[in-house]
Amino acid sequence: MDKVAYYKEEALGTRVLIRTNEHEPLIVGKIIRFEEMPHSHIPVVLDEDTGEQIMSCGITLPYDETLKRYLETMTPKEQWEYLKLFVQKFRAIDYLRSGM
Repeated sequence: MDKVAYYKEEALGTRVLIRTNEHEPLIVGKIIRFEEMPHSHIPVVLDEDTGEQIMSCGITLPYDETLKRYLETMTPKEQWEYLKLFVQKFRAIDYLRSGM
């Protein structure tokens, strides 16, 4: 099994938080499958509140109750800006750990 297939299989059923750059509520759901796109694999999440299947084109993170409570004190735009910085910081850490 290739590396991407392994991680996709491992991620199925994972509870996640999704923040889009739209003025919509924070989404909590579980990854149910992945849509294949050129050069990427977009998670499809089953929204816990609405039962809708959502292609997660925003920021998708493993569910964390503390993070969710913190984000709920912000507007959707503030949530987006905070999470953008959050993700960029961790990508930089991963990059440095990889030996560049």
